[in-house]
Amino acid sequence: MAKAIAQGQLVTFAEAAKAVQQAKAEALAELEFAEHKTLDFAADVLHRRSSGTATERMLSTPVARGGFGHPYGYGPIGAAGPRGPIPNGGDAGVINIQTGEFAAGWQQQPGYFQGDAMTNQVVNNTQHAQFLDATPTNLQIRRPIVERAEAEVLPVRMSNLQQALDRINQI
Repeated sequence: MAKAIAQGQLVTFAEAAKAVQQAKAEALAELEFAEHKTLDFAADVLHRRSSGTATERMLSTPVARGGFGHPYGYGPIGAAGPRGPIPNGGDAGVINIQTGEFAAGWQQQPGYFQGDAMTNQVVNNTQHAQFLDATPTNLQIRRPIVERAEAEVLPVRMSNLQQALDRINQI
């Protein structure tokens, strides 16, 4: 139908309106696909960032005995001596897997439309999730897992949306 209109062929108003509605539905489907693709990538990033390699034992063992000496605590000295370096390349936004509960706790929330916006989320409802990316306490530094994941996901999201717009422009 779009080709017929572009080539100047006569179409009825009803045919043109139907073609516009079909193009709109196809465009929304392309954008929704791009957002779901981004959501899958975000879930993968968050799971990877929740799978750091340091064990609870390694984290709590004093530096003098080859451990990390509670590296996420405040101050240069912990209860068992000086603090070691933050594992995982010094990235406090990587959560160590330990029991695996936190890593397994990421869940994709189905997308929904609110006005002109589509909302998608990946959430972690485990007990300790609220403490990791929160304001630091007097016991632990802030663990910016969501912030770091967003920085990884944003360029991929923009690319996915651009690809969708390119496909929409061909409709």
